[in-house]
Amino acid sequence: MHTFSMEILYSDSAGKIDYNNVVIRIPEKTFPVVPGLHIVILGQNDFLKNYVLTINYPRQIFSIKKPTKK
Repeated sequence: MHTFSMEILYSDSAGKIDYNNVVIRIPEKTFPVVPGLHIVILGQNDFLKNYVLTINYPRQIFSIKKPTKK
């Protein structure tokens, strides 16, 4: 387990990132981390269940957003 916070930054449709515009801020939280793994994996139970993840693999674009309220 490792504790860290996360900020998701705004990017436009062309993929340009606005480093001054945080659209999702996750305060310090404990996440499981696999020892020796060179990347962090965020799972469904600890992160992804709260967001809509869209993957456009041919364009190499991954986007994450809060779901719209009904």
